[in-house]
Amino acid sequence: MNPPVIAYVSVYLAGLLLSVGFQTFVDYMVVWNHRELARVTSPDNQVDAVFVEPIIGRLSKDSALYLVPKGEPPPASGPALRGTGFRELPVLVWKEPHLLAVNYSRGCIDNFSSLWRSEDVGDGLHYVEVQLNATTTLPCIGDSSDAPRSNASKSVTGG
Repeated sequence: MNPPVIAYVSVYLAGLLLSVGFQTFVDYMVVWNHRELARVTSPDNQVDAVFVEPIIGRLSKDSALYLVPKGEPPPASGPALRGTGFRELPVLVWKEPHLLAVNYSRGCIDNFSSLWRSEDVGDGLHYVEVQLNATTTLPCIGDSSDAPRSNASKSVTGG
């Protein structure tokens, strides 16, 4: 005997509701876990660049840069930059109303988008170009002068 179609539809809808509820919970936890470290407003007073880090590292280890309409909190998703290992706070510099420079010395960039656009700012289509400017040669792994000295000259037998 075949189960009625309503059983399949019910299981499908229950799964859909569960996945939407789970994603909403995850988004809430991400927003709750943000600590705002820097907020810099664009020269035209339209956009804020907001750099955040996680409060609880076990939930997320990634720091992030969000571009948001002025005064808005950072959302749960869609950062312009996501990275780890920042030893110092990146310096956010608006060079022009549509050009943001992110100057950093140490940190690994895990995800980056050089162009941000929003339909919620100004006349309905606002864009910002984001430039990454590493101030050290190897910002993720460190300069060779900072690396521990190699033991390559020692023999395998300890001699």
